[in-house]
Amino acid sequence: MLQCGDHEVPPYDPNGEEGKYSFVCFENGLMIPTKELNLVRRVIEGKKSVNLQIKLWSEDIGFLLMPKELKDYCQGMPEWVFRGVMEQSQKRIIKEVGFVPSFMQP
Repeated sequence: MLQCGDHEVPPYDPNGEEGKYSFVCFENGLMIPTKELNLVRRVIEGKKSVNLQIKLWSEDIGFLLMPKELKDYCQGMPEWVFRGVMEQSQKRIIKEVGFVPSFMQP
């Protein structure tokens, strides 16, 4: 799992905001102090891990992994994970090849 450095999370303050609020603010570019630093840190690290997995899978689509195989890997995950991988893959393939092959259609 990826780990956040202290500069990547909102500051801790025992009188700070709840973790959910602080995380939403963080996602919008604001570092609002939180009283639930561990919760915010775990959510940020989880998001980074999912985004890394999406990036790695999108690099494999069309070369090592076919969309139907990816769909099987994504069973039990939110639908946006599969969509995110496919969208990133299609952007990469358009840049490299100039078009999206029919087998790349979800």
